[in-house]
Amino acid sequence: MIGFSGIYDFLNKVPMPNAKALLGQDLLRNKIGHEVSADKLSFYIAGDDSSFITKNKIVIAVSGNIYETGSKNLANFILKKYKKNGVSGLNKLNGSYIILINDLVLNKFCIITDENSVVPFYYIVENRKFIFSWDISRLIKISNAPVTYNESNLMSWLMVGGRGFLNHTRFNGISKIEPGEIIVVEGLEVNNYKSNYFCFEPSDLPINELVDDAAEALINSFKMRLNKNKKYYIGLSGGLDSRILLGAAKKADVNSKNLIAYTYGVPNFQEADIAQLLAAKRRMKHIKIELLPKDYIEFANDGLSVSAGSSIFKHGIHVHMYNKLSRLNNTKGLLLGSALDLLAGGTHSPNELYNIKNKSYLLDMYTNLTQKGDVKNYLTYNMSKEEFQSLCKEKKMSKKALDDTRDLLAYSLEKIEGEDAVDINDALAFEIRIKRWYNPNLIYPQLSNNLILPTYDTNFINAIKKVPSYHRKDSTFRIKLLKELAPDLLDIAHDASMQPAWISPNFSKKFSKLQEEVDTIKHDMWNKEKKYLPSTRFDANFFEWFRVHKDWKDFLKKIILSKEDGLLNSFFKPKGLENMIVKHCNGDKNNHKILQFLSSLQIMDNIFIKKTDIPSKDFKDINFSRKIKND
Repeated sequence: MIGFSGIYDFLNKVPMPNAKALLGQDLLRNKIGHEVSADKLSFYIAGDDSSFITKNKIVIAVSGNIYETGSKNLANFILKKYKKNGVSGLNKLNGSYIILINDLVLNKFCIITDENSVVPFYYIVENRKFIFSWDISRLIKISNAPVTYNESNLMSWLMVGGRGFLNHTRFNGISKIEPGEIIVVEGLEVNNYKSNYFCFEPSDLPINELVDDAAEALINSFKMRLNKNKKYYIGLSGGLDSRILLGAAKKADVNSKNLIAYTYGVPNFQEADIAQLLAAKRRMKHIKIELLPKDYIEFANDGLSVSAGSSIFKHGIHVHMYNKLSRLNNTKGLLLGSALDLLAGGTHSPNELYNIKNKSYLLDMYTNLTQKGDVKNYLTYNMSKEEFQSLCKEKKMSKKALDDTRDLLAYSLEKIEGEDAVDINDALAFEIRIKRWYNPNLIYPQLSNNLILPTYDTNFINAIKKVPSYHRKDSTFRIKLLKELAPDLLDIAHDASMQPAWISPNFSKKFSKLQEEVDTIKHDMWNKEKKYLPSTRFDANFFEWFRVHKDWKDFLKKIILSKEDGLLNSFFKPKGLENMIVKHCNGDKNNHKILQFLSSLQIMDNIFIKKTDIPSKDFKDINFSRKIKND
């Protein structure tokens, strides 16, 4: 479900250009599902999971999957709904999809996506044309206006990292569709109808009933999405979420032989070892993919290229990894348990939140909260106000960036109903971290696989939103859900604590703290004796690599410091950037998060504006003889 690329002419005074000829070939993906030229419209669909119909001067195209339709032809299903109710409700269907409607009778052009949208869609409006693509580089190439940066988007991402706001992209004049948005071009007007933000609606039902409801919904989600006779990949980790998926799959009568588990990370990655035990328990095939530090450098450009510059460079290797996986086995799709830890486990809410009685205090808490431990899920600023101001060349710019970030957070918070601070915080994380940042980055598996997301099922999310925050705290509800669906997997170690998953939160936290302390000792040994014992807790460990490996130190200096006319040097003091690298490499301060973000912004600049870094034009057949091990 890659989506659409095309052009809609408001007036159609001249013959429509061919969209494929105008926009060019899509990066990495040349397979075209449908090419369509009609009055005012020329477009093509990238990918093969698409449906198309034209009838009575109405063109309908669907990319993706919609469930509970009772129809084999999704476009025909949408046509019937559209004739009955117009576009109303088309954004609330159960599935992952994007819909295009060109109604020549009403002179109306519409784009609709589901409320948990993972299908990329970017667009520009200029010269009375609506030009759109899943690949933002196509729009940059043909835009008549000079491409400039949306500084508010850049700086807010830099400050709070891994979050997205509104329909903003990295570039002025280029917008993206928001989750659940309906875009209607009528006459000469473009109207954007936004979906409501997700909100929890806590119920007073007993926790066991809430668990039963969620389990039933997730099992039905699998039944709707999977063909029992086909094979599927499933991302398997050492955590709780992928075990919950395994349990739901089994309850839905999915044969374990039709599930192929995969895990990627550094050699000796402890989650890969846990995943291997889980797969063995279920008698599933398991693929361990070993990625080395140099792999991330080699493909650093590619993730930023296909994600519209919104990701971090570490994902470049994943573009090619997922393509390689798609060619190893004859699979129907790839399963992920996206956002389950957040929605059912409260993993994005620190303990401080449970003492806040009113959401008006949340903004100040985000500004003042500091990271505890080495795993950061919850929202904190990557730099203090003082650090950011001292790094910036201009006080005016630093003030605007800080004000914009706070305003964007405040706007998003106001969109979420309720007063429970934890509910609001988790809903905010779902909207700005998952829907508006994580979901667009699912482009990596989507490029070469049919992405299947059972945890985004409408009925499952409706069941989860009823769970009160006090049940979600410390993953209490998530563990009960696991006990309901897969009790046989509780005895296998949970990666956070490296103890059985059934251990109570009080003791699990203590074991997790011991895990962190071991790594702290390893870091201290490197700083004092320059003896390196790699951590095995992370799939990729830039904290260590930036300090230990010369290749990575050179990478940082080359990317962050060498471009005098680059994006970073236009905003920040070169000496300040250099000091940030030196302090991290010397062990004086943990700057690895902000260094990843800074490097990624400069690589994006090199690709899209400077055009000095050239991303891969085709999938690379990377050598998986070392990188993949079949258990």
